[in-house]
Amino acid sequence: VLDRAALRPGHPLHRDLLAIRERLLPGAASLWWFRTCETLGALPGQDFARRFTDLMGARIAGHTYIIGPWQSGLHTLAPGVAPAWSPGEGLAEGTIAAPARARWSRQGEPNTIHCLQGQVPEGF
Repeated sequence: VLDRAALRPGHPLHRDLLAIRERLLPGAASLWWFRTCETLGALPGQDFARRFTDLMGARIAGHTYIIGPWQSGLHTLAPGVAPAWSPGEGLAEGTIAAPARARWSRQGEPNTIHCLQGQVPEGF
């Protein structure tokens, strides 16, 4: 599982992440897109985003909602930058510190794209 623990030295995935980092473009020119459900949701998702960008030296993109054909809550984050989206975005149950369930993506929700879009829109 690629979670916060994987970002620490000694974790089985840590060395692989460092090897990938060596192949990325310098200066945060690379983008790692987590096209997965709610990766950047609530406070745990924001913490993961900060730690991952700092480790990899790359921008990331990810979602705060459960994604399907519609993919809501798409945001990007660069290394050394604090998340600008609300930790409550996409949260259906639980708290921002202990999320229990995210909302489903749909048209009209923040930063929504369709699954066939292959680029992160400017400003997301």
